[in-house]
Amino acid sequence: MPLPRSTQPVISVTTADFFERHGLMSLAVGRKRTMSASLTPEPVFPPRTPSPISIFSQSTSCPLDVSSVSESASEIEIPEVLHSIETYEFMGFNHDTAVQLWERFTTCPEDEDPDFLDFAMWQVKSTRDAIAEPDDWRGCMEHAGISEELQDAILQSDFADVRSTASCHFWLEDSITAAWETLESLENKLSRTRNRIQHSQDLERAPSPQTLSLSPPGLSSSPPINVGCESGMRSLADVVGFPPAPNTTISSETPSHVSGHTTLWRGGTRTSHEGFYDQETGRITLRRIASGPGDFSSSRVVYWTPQIETANKYAQYARHRTPMSDIIIVGVLVPNTWIESLTKVYLWNIANHSEDLWRKVVWASRGSITLDRDTWDTVFVDVMVGHIAKGTNIKYTRMSGPSDIKETDSLTVPVNGRQTKCIQWVFHKESAIRDFERLCRGKVFYRRMLD
Repeated sequence: MPLPRSTQPVISVTTADFFERHGLMSLAVGRKRTMSASLTPEPVFPPRTPSPISIFSQSTSCPLDVSSVSESASEIEIPEVLHSIETYEFMGFNHDTAVQLWERFTTCPEDEDPDFLDFAMWQVKSTRDAIAEPDDWRGCMEHAGISEELQDAILQSDFADVRSTASCHFWLEDSITAAWETLESLENKLSRTRNRIQHSQDLERAPSPQTLSLSPPGLSSSPPINVGCESGMRSLADVVGFPPAPNTTISSETPSHVSGHTTLWRGGTRTSHEGFYDQETGRITLRRIASGPGDFSSSRVVYWTPQIETANKYAQYARHRTPMSDIIIVGVLVPNTWIESLTKVYLWNIANHSEDLWRKVVWASRGSITLDRDTWDTVFVDVMVGHIAKGTNIKYTRMSGPSDIKETDSLTVPVNGRQTKCIQWVFHKESAIRDFERLCRGKVFYRRMLD
């Protein structure tokens, strides 16, 4: 017997009706509907009440920003019902596996409080993982019941270097979670977009409520569009009908007027990063974006990079795997005076130094091996700074020791025309993490990916 919550729609009747009438969304057919790709990413506007602690100026008015929206009216297919077989397919599973997951979800006793996403995660973890390039990544994903589309996206050769920094299970879980969070938040996102469209048109023409039109200025109101016709789906710019205004929350620039700070970056979905940063209060909660094991810790920590090129590489891979997700680069301005006061250790992958500290830490962290006491005393500091490892040669768990790690096991990105080893920062001690959250409060900003 399906659970009562399985009838929850992805998009409410009111929201769907609004976008259907303006040619941006189709009627539901076969438990799916089509929407214009121009509705993602979401037009962004600043907090309702700008935080007084924010170091960034906020505009008092915020017209709709469609500057990041493509002119073309491409389409995206989404499920009609949030908890459904179609949603498991949207998350990246093939049809047969989606049916099996749905059966498990709907037959699980309600007193066990089944979580829709958990069933997807258990499905992935039930298979043998693939970590290094020689491992059977496609076989791992096929065994987990992953769709060919997501398999191909994860294995895309352009991102082989980034992919090799983590396991197949990691990228599957990251992709599936991003797709779920995108779908789960879509109603709120589209409601805000609808309200912004209506408000922007009010500002342009100030009509009475009875005569509100969504046509471009100077044109008469358009009749409802038949989205099944050959002309296809409209774009958001077609409906808004006027030039985009500057965006005060997401930009293509890094704040340049703030001196005395170092910018640290991360790339990923906007949904996940909104969970760690409250734009209303400026509060930061790092544990919400922690992951592990990684290069510098076998437990869950947060990795940052001072290189925007590195963050952009991860963001591009996220966009390729979950094209409907709102992918951004997050920047945090960290006070230099505080950085200078921290205890640090630098972990570099140095050529012809098979016993360097970087290799010891990466080998132990990736393989979940306990460091010897002397090494632990050396690296137990406020912040660890070093190169990012990748596993193109062999699994770290199969290595006999740190010397098996090669110089070529470092991730690189082009910086100013030269291939450069990627750098990461990890704030390790609890006291440093608390200070980061306190001193960087209100100093977080979002920007678009680099071209």
